[in-house]
Amino acid sequence: MNLVWLFCGGVVGLFNITTQWWLIKRLHPESPNQGLIWTMGSLLLRWLLITGLFILALQYGPVSAVMVVAGLWITRWSLLGWLTLRDSS
Repeated sequence: MNLVWLFCGGVVGLFNITTQWWLIKRLHPESPNQGLIWTMGSLLLRWLLITGLFILALQYGPVSAVMVVAGLWITRWSLLGWLTLRDSS
């Protein structure tokens, strides 16, 4: 069961990084108000998704919550490294 929570954390981490990457590509200095709306909207969506998954995992015990956090962070750092290497070449 712990691998399921690790996978769920990884999926949320994937969603988190891809939405941040997509948002950064959409930001333009010509329209700061629209950028602020997109930033706050996506931030709220990401926080709600992470919080909901964490609360759900806590109902199954602290080990499940730790596995969610581990999946989230492993995926987040792996994707950040991959995107950095990909964009620098």
